[in-house]
Amino acid sequence: MPSEAYGWFATAAVAVIGALATIGAALANNSGRRENNLIEQLQEQSNTQAQQIGGLLKRERARDDYIEQLRLHISNGNPPPPPPWPDDLRR
Repeated sequence: MPSEAYGWFATAAVAVIGALATIGAALANNSGRRENNLIEQLQEQSNTQAQQIGGLLKRERARDDYIEQLRLHISNGNPPPPPPWPDDLRR
């Protein structure tokens, strides 16, 4: 009987260890999914911000060009009206 009890105990122990390993693996996979989702979200935000910065830099260059035209217009002593507002800039 004791040898049967040891056999049953060993079988139960292996089953419990296997179940715990399965649960641990499932939890680890869920943790990895959360991390991957967060990484993807941060990458999307980074891409969006990069596009916004690109647009702002383009607008800044256009404004700088127009400012240069206005300064040149004034320094040349040209009378009003000033050079026309660029089409790619909002008023």
